[in-house]
Parts: sequence; structure tokens; C-alpha cells
Amino acid sequence: MLHNLHTQVSDHYAAYHNDSSYVLPRHNYLFKQRSLEDRLKQSYDYMKCWLRSVDEAQDILKFQLLHLRETSASFFASFHQPENGKSDVSLI
Repeated sequence: MLHNLHTQVSDHYAAYHNDSSYVLPRHNYLFKQRSLEDRLKQSYDYMKCWLRSVDEAQDILKFQLLHLRETSASFFASFHQPENGKSDVSLI
């Protein structure tokens, strides 16, 4: 069981170090507060709690990205589908 937790924690650290947008900037502390080596020395319960925090941080990131996509799609929809059926953009 502990080996599985170590693997999960290590995988999250690797993913974060390969792509810093793995979590929002406000959640960077999850990876910068302690080194991977120090994190792996923590208790089983501590690592489980940390993993839940990382999962929550990723859920927040996914929610924000979805919200931004929906907002931008709504905003740009008027540029793609004009009310009169003719394009508002003229090609020169």
C-alpha cells in the first residue's frame, strides 16, 4: 500500500516538473513546500491527504479551463454566426 502511495506522489511530482501548468499557480506550494524526498518520508495519512489536495487542485484547474472555454465560445459565437446570415467580416 505504501509503495502505491509513493508511486502516486512521485508521478504527480514528475508531471508537475514536466509541466508547471499541472496546477494553477496558487497551488504551486503543493510541490514547492517540500521536496519529493521529504514528501515520501511523511506518514501514510499525510501522503493520502496531500494526494487529495493535489486532486482538488487539478479539479479546480479543470473547472477553470472549462469555464474559460465556455465563456470564450459564447463571446466569439457572435463573430461566427451573424444574425442576418451574412458574414460580418469582409475578405479582401
